[in-house]
Amino acid sequence: MQIFLAAVHLESGDPAKTKAVKKRARAMDFIRARVADVATAWRETNTRGLVVIGGDFNSVREEYVHGNGDGFFASPGVQAVEPQKDRPAGASDVWEPSEQYALLGPKGNLLLVAPPLDTNYLHEASFITDGQPYTTMSKHLNYVLDYVLVGSCNLAAVETEGTRLVSPRDCEAAADPQTGLKFSTELVGSDHLPVSCRITVRSGDEEDTSRFNI
Repeated sequence: MQIFLAAVHLESGDPAKTKAVKKRARAMDFIRARVADVATAWRETNTRGLVVIGGDFNSVREEYVHGNGDGFFASPGVQAVEPQKDRPAGASDVWEPSEQYALLGPKGNLLLVAPPLDTNYLHEASFITDGQPYTTMSKHLNYVLDYVLVGSCNLAAVETEGTRLVSPRDCEAAADPQTGLKFSTELVGSDHLPVSCRITVRSGDEEDTSRFNI
């Protein structure tokens, strides 16, 4: 099995900054194109492959689905962010994707359209489902800007589970608007909190299984 592993750091800027939103969308196009090239080569050679892309995407999932228009700000995930984010200055200063390249799964996890992978998607493997306080950005709650995305090619099955490296209590402390930045930098050395996941790969039968912690 081959592994395509990449770390990313997309353009910084709140969703009100449409220039930054557009740059992040272009970066996602590049990521999808690169993954398509790799997966196509794997298909042509019947190679088993795993794609893992992680890092600071600098936006909540909904931006990649809606852009920064009304649909973005009306979505439950964006409304849950504390404190709320500002809108663009005017209706003309809005960007929305011309075609769907991302969507949200049934639990709200990010799915990035990426054929010819096995499922045609890169999916958010670091997604946390325990219902406890969570964030990856200091001074905010429910503000997840960092992900691990996983996809496969010619593999029997890939299972993922988001894992916590930061406790719910520490997430709440990092989210404090006044003291959260100091707490976060003292805890992990950054204004962003880390994300993690477990990956189980089955190439064929049960004995042909690999496990990774990312």
